[in-house]
Amino acid sequence: MVIGNGLIASAFSEYEKNERYTIFASGVSDSSCVSQDSFEKEISMIESHFGTKSRFIYFSSAMLMEKETEYYRHKRRVEDLISSNIEDYLIFRLPNIIGKGGNSKNIFNLFKYKIKNGDKIVAIDSTRSVVDIDDLVKICEHCFNRSKETIVLSEIERIGVAELAMAISSEIGIEASIEISSEKEHVDIKNSPIIDDAIEILGIKKEGYTKKTIKKYI
Repeated sequence: MVIGNGLIASAFSEYEKNERYTIFASGVSDSSCVSQDSFEKEISMIESHFGTKSRFIYFSSAMLMEKETEYYRHKRRVEDLISSNIEDYLIFRLPNIIGKGGNSKNIFNLFKYKIKNGDKIVAIDSTRSVVDIDDLVKICEHCFNRSKETIVLSEIERIGVAELAMAISSEIGIEASIEISSEKEHVDIKNSPIIDDAIEILGIKKEGYTKKTIKKYI
């Protein structure tokens, strides 16, 4: 079963009639969200799956323990709810997932929009990572035999925020207006060992991964 209709849900569409898994891809995905109604809607949807006999797959955020906002507090609440009330589950904490379409506020889509419209990008002094939706499916499937685990996919390749904006700008062929913010943020989130194993077994090359993925989806 697949719940949702966005980028991740569509990527796992072949599991639609697979009763072994409940792939929940209908959660709040905008990290700037502060809507309690949206949060409670997600909670109610998850609660409706208490008692499921299938493996419950949930997608959370790799930045979960690094941020203290309404969104990240909500995600921590959801993770606790799942681990305390669902017998068979897997939680994947993810970075920015990109593909055709997806959340307009995802860093890739946001930067692409700003560059095409001539808007200024204010880049904080930090790093980000993007993962191709096609690779996400393969990596998750590598882990599907696990249970009762929270698995962190923090990065395949990590680059600076300004560098990411410039890479998108270069591929679009429009010079970006980038302002480097004084805000600094240190991100040091490690992949779970099974994720590093998956990246190696699947033959995913880390060097140049970001630019290759950007090129695919511009």
